[in-house]
Amino acid sequence: MSFKTLYKIVRHLREGSLKLLINRKKRFLKIGRDIYSEISEIELSILLTVHKVRCNMCNIYLTIRNLGYIRFGKTVELALCDKCLRDYIEYTKEVMKEAVASDR
Repeated sequence: MSFKTLYKIVRHLREGSLKLLINRKKRFLKIGRDIYSEISEIELSILLTVHKVRCNMCNIYLTIRNLGYIRFGKTVELALCDKCLRDYIEYTKEVMKEAVASDR
């Protein structure tokens, strides 16, 4: 499905412009097979295509397939690919374990 087709679908559904996609804070999180999303898949794919979003850690272009986490309001605030998200979760677990161990 092309970008023009997706844009027409969303515009028809919303009866507005693309600005409606970014005028509210939304999140998308995917860990393995678990997905938490505050946005439809069509809107998300349009957002990723239009803004050419890159991962904040490894700087690769993000698609629906490799997206791990994204938070946006008027602009993309944070975007991580699935690999960087997994690495960040592991790093956070290690830091928390060390912090708990040092308190004992």
